[in-house]
Amino acid sequence: MAGRRCKTTTNIKTLMTAWDAQFLLRYHTVPMQAERQTVGAHSYAVSILIDQLWPDSSKQLIMAALYHDVPEIVLGDIPATAKWAFPEVMQAFERAEKKVMDDLGLNFMLSPDEKNRLKMADMLELVLYSHRHSEGSEQMKTVMHTGINYLYKKFSDLPDFAPVNKVLIHHNLSV
Repeated sequence: MAGRRCKTTTNIKTLMTAWDAQFLLRYHTVPMQAERQTVGAHSYAVSILIDQLWPDSSKQLIMAALYHDVPEIVLGDIPATAKWAFPEVMQAFERAEKKVMDDLGLNFMLSPDEKNRLKMADMLELVLYSHRHSEGSEQMKTVMHTGINYLYKKFSDLPDFAPVNKVLIHHNLSV
């Protein structure tokens, strides 16, 4: 095919940064005896939750879920509990995450409803993971209960919250 060029251009920096991000460990401030969750496992789970809870989700939303924690490879991770306790830290971290995503060309066009779905799925995944590992760990119980309260406080009035609530009720985690 002389004279024809492929219309895709691989950004090696983005590719390798996103690839490497899957191996970062989550919950690094919580002493745990067993398995440690990676960003890759978390992102996969968030994507699955989105697909299963809202089957009409756009490709943009699924892709945003797969890539949403890539900035952690550049910035590290600040525990959710610290972000909740210090809103100014959360705001600064969100600005930094946006810049990293922009620098890597990982920009996803999401509607306000899709942004809420991503946040709900992200938090629901945290709740489900911390629930699985809360036996004998007061810190994981605190993370789980804080996540549950966050979901109800921020999203329970939205129509898209109904499937999230079903999952929480199924696990006896509703408030």
